[in-house]
Amino acid sequence: MRYLYFILILSATPAVAQDTLRLSLATVVHMAKEGSIASKQAATVKETKYWEWRTYRSNYAPQLQLEGSLPGFQKTYSQCCSPMVPYSFSPFTIIILR
Repeated sequence: MRYLYFILILSATPAVAQDTLRLSLATVVHMAKEGSIASKQAATVKETKYWEWRTYRSNYAPQLQLEGSLPGFQKTYSQCCSPMVPYSFSPFTIIILR
């Protein structure tokens, strides 16, 4: 009797159609190569070697060295009184050249 109820329950549920995805062999191989750990590791090694080469090459490029002193910088606030606004503060900047 249990089997009869089980069969009735299974037959009462509607069958759901599943969409199938058709892939060619070349597509599957391409997806496997892109998603593999070895592929990601090879891409990382390639990028690392590229930046190592750029660093090596930059050591032999002409270099520019500048020397100097920067001006002093001071930012202060002063109180301004006007009839419209009794108390307001306005910033101003002082640059001191040495």
